[in-house]
Formats: sequence, C-alpha cells, structure tokens
Amino acid sequence: DGTEVDFLTREKNKNKELIQVCWDLNDAETKKREIDNLLKALDELKLKSGIILTNNETGRINTAGKTIIIQPAFKRFLLGN
Repeated sequence: DGTEVDFLTREKNKNKELIQVCWDLNDAETKKREIDNLLKALDELKLKSGIILTNNETGRINTAGKTIIIQPAFKRFLLGN
C-alpha cells in the first residue's frame, strides 16, 4: 500500500525493533507519515515500541498503546543509546 519502515533489527531470530530515519519532523505531513508507517508496522509485527532517528530532535510519543522514541541519530550510533 506504499508504506514502509526503514529498518528492522532482529535478535536471536526474533524481531526486536523498528526504526524510521528522517532529517527532522518539522513538517506536519512528514511527521504524520513517519509515525503512521511506524505504527502500522508495529501492529503488523506485534511490537510495542519503535524509534524515529532524526538530525537533532528528541521526544516520546505514546499513542494507540505504542511508544515511539524520537532521538538524534548520533546519540544512537555514537553513544550506543
């Protein structure tokens, strides 16, 4: 249906986390698309949380029984968080 999520990590043959990547979420349409796609994939894979990596934004969204963590990519990759 034209939706996608950028990354799925797996551990011991089990789905672990879904990750979306975008420069920023300032544009309302971009933010909606990234969140909607992530929520759809979380439901499909029966996961409770996902991540959106951005250039420098942080935040947390709790919706539809799911948690979306928004964090800067450097924090994820350089600091291991």
